[in-house]
Amino acid sequence: MAQRFADLVPDRATELLELAARATDNNVPFFYALTAFGTDFEGISSYVGQFLVDLTETEREVLILVSLCHRFCGVPVPAELFAELLNIRPTEDVDLLAEVRAELNDLLIEEPAHAWRTTHSLVAEELLRQLLSPSEGTPAREDWKASLPAWSLRLIDAAAGAFGRRLPADMKSIIDRLFTTRESREPVGSDGGATTYTDLMQAMSAPGRLQILKALVEAFSDEPHYWGHLARTLSYDAGDFSKALAAADRAVALSPQDPLLHHMRGMVFRNEMRTRIRDRAHDSGSHERQVLGLCQSANDAFRIVSTLDDTTEYGHIALAQTNIDAIDYGFRLSEAATYAQFLTRSASGRYRDLLADAEESLDAAREIRGSDQASYQAETADIEINRFYDDYSALLQGWQNLLERANLAKPPIRRRLVRAYRNRAGSWQKAPAKDVRRAVGLLEENLLDNPRDVLSLLEWLRAARYTGASLDKAADLVSGWARTEESREALFYDYVISFLLAMDGQESAVRDYRRKLDRCRERAAWFSNRRFSYEWLGKGPGLARLVHHSDVANWDRRSGTPAPSSLHRLPGRVHAITKSTAGTIDLGRGIEAFVVPSASDLVRGRDENARITALVAFRYDGPIAFNVQKDVQSGSTID
Repeated sequence: MAQRFADLVPDRATELLELAARATDNNVPFFYALTAFGTDFEGISSYVGQFLVDLTETEREVLILVSLCHRFCGVPVPAELFAELLNIRPTEDVDLLAEVRAELNDLLIEEPAHAWRTTHSLVAEELLRQLLSPSEGTPAREDWKASLPAWSLRLIDAAAGAFGRRLPADMKSIIDRLFTTRESREPVGSDGGATTYTDLMQAMSAPGRLQILKALVEAFSDEPHYWGHLARTLSYDAGDFSKALAAADRAVALSPQDPLLHHMRGMVFRNEMRTRIRDRAHDSGSHERQVLGLCQSANDAFRIVSTLDDTTEYGHIALAQTNIDAIDYGFRLSEAATYAQFLTRSASGRYRDLLADAEESLDAAREIRGSDQASYQAETADIEINRFYDDYSALLQGWQNLLERANLAKPPIRRRLVRAYRNRAGSWQKAPAKDVRRAVGLLEENLLDNPRDVLSLLEWLRAARYTGASLDKAADLVSGWARTEESREALFYDYVISFLLAMDGQESAVRDYRRKLDRCRERAAWFSNRRFSYEWLGKGPGLARLVHHSDVANWDRRSGTPAPSSLHRLPGRVHAITKSTAGTIDLGRGIEAFVVPSASDLVRGRDENARITALVAFRYDGPIAFNVQKDVQSGSTID
């Protein structure tokens, strides 16, 4: 039977043969046809229809609820859900088939024990179509979906009646998958449209979705994510921002350490901000203050997201997108001819701050991504920000003029100038030497005013390497940063600079290096990109011995292409080979780098102690050796 149908539909051969191998009640011609033809199988309607004659109301409800769960989340329903419906006491087991007619056994499967589903998801959909379609007239094929909100409410009532206000894990998983879990975080850049809802919620109207979320928080009021999704639905579907914020606040109060809930709360503010921006009929000073206030509230929420979970870019990208919208609004309101003209006005200080925050957020997202491809939303935000740099000469001149004014805070304006120099060139590596020197001077003025100006310090580390800055100066600045902030980047550069000082022969740096590397590893233990090479060892003096990963991004080290000339080969010896994928290289002074022996033709039992040279990259997880070559001139081993 399987082979005959596979001849008709070759691309379903695997599924058909799997069906043939299973010794179940489904191993009958109907299910071979259903497996082969899926939704095109015309026999499913009559097959299902034959079981629905003279159903009792109880049997109808059981079939609808089981089919609803199977069709829209693909999992079986715990039999306890039907205890109240079947008048079974809570202390007794529910044997579903003992409570309905025997013929329905051909539609239902108990798998696993005490949990029920239909024999096939397409059978579940056909059951819903036939049981929920209007009985009068000639219903359209999709008319059955109009009854989904009512039966969803019935399911919620049944779950609350059977299990109380705290759902067991299996039933909560069903409720979540039916109504909330497709996009708990509200993807950055989302407009809140129907595609961000679960399949079941997408099949409903906006009022239907709102009914469901209200019923969920009423039935299970201690579940924070239901309040978060109610906030989201009130914001997007109903435009009721005050009630949406109240629901979001309730969610956060129930689970204050959950970054997803803070993200939802930020989205409520952002959606209201965008709504007010679209309402141009009341453009005024007070309207602008409202927009900027909502932008600030959204930013505050997104910063909490990034603080609670610093391994995801969601909060950073959402903040950048929010600020881009606000800057565009301010630009249109100003009636300036160019963004450069708008952003260099003394009255545009708030918008310059928003631009700075957006760019810093995108920088943070890049650090998190490492070598991962940027999301569509991140790439779009980058493109949108580039629009604001429509006249570099005007921006540089305008911000320089602002810098000379006594009544404005200078550090943010200096950072604006530095960013413009870098953006104009594309990177510090490509920037003219005079621009790099000017930028470094501006950053050092900021660091003189405040040595803990982290934003200026991080940019200084990237730019000052092209001006011959000393490692001692870098170590002084970075060690203070690492002591006070303990961010991943702070601890990373703290150990990397200690590595460079130790390799220069500074004895105290050797001890510091081991301690600082351990701190960095511990801080990044749960970070997915902890093994990405953020910096490489270069040839220059001082801080110039660091080569940022973005400056060697075009080099494919796996292809055998020669390494960039800016990278330095360091001598060492093979210290240990524990397996083909793990070994260590001794670089001297007790400093070691990880190596993948199989990638470097190093063999256990043969190449221990072999002298080598290697390129060295720095990861949060410690240094790693690449392009290892045996140093033939020095002999194969160390005595």
